[in-house]
This record gives sequence, structure tokens and C-alpha cells, in this order.
Amino acid sequence: MTSAAATLTVNAVPTPAIQVSSTSINFGNGVVGKYSSQVLVITNIGTATLSVTQVNPSGSSSFSTSGFSLPLNVNAGQQTMITVAFLPTTVGAVSGNISIVSNAPTSPTSVGLSGTGIAAR
Repeated sequence: MTSAAATLTVNAVPTPAIQVSSTSINFGNGVVGKYSSQVLVITNIGTATLSVTQVNPSGSSSFSTSGFSLPLNVNAGQQTMITVAFLPTTVGAVSGNISIVSNAPTSPTSVGLSGTGIAAR
């Protein structure tokens, strides 16, 4: 007695993958004490839910993030937005970055930040 041939299908393990709309954000010139903001889009290009557990701005207290709560879960193929703000406190160039910690294999993801504080006219 012989059996029919068996077929084995191996599916890849679902994995989240993060993509940011920009790897650097330049705010240009900003008047000292005046707030400006830009949107950073986070897209999950993977096949499992992306879970962002930390969003840490560093390098200068002139930069901050808002518009989300942690953990930030993004389903496969979906995107979300966070607000990145620049509030220069002194005249001169400042730089920093945002470190985005998630369950993506490439974590953490870094986004560079820059801007220049200028005096009010």
C-alpha cells in the first residue's frame, strides 16, 4: 500500500518592520521662544503588529515629541503619526535625534533633528 505524496508549506514567521517618513528633520531657522512642529510618519511595512515602546528625543532640550501614547501599536501595512517640535531657547544651531524603540528587528530607529535659533526681529 502506498500513500499519496505529501506537500509541506513553510510560511515565514510574521515580523514587524518599521519605516519612518524621514531619517532627518531640519526645522531651519526658528525664533527663540517660538514653537514649530513637523509630523513624522511611522509605517509598519512588516507582516506582524509593530509595537513602539519608547520614543526618546535627545541631544537638545529644544526638541520634543507628542501626539501619541505608549505602547504605540501599528498593525501590518498601517501607519501612525507623531509630532516633533522645535522650541529654540538660545540663538545658534542645535541638533539631536529621536530614538524609536520597537519590536522590529532593526530597533532602535534613529531620526536626526536640527534647527537654528534666531533672535526675534
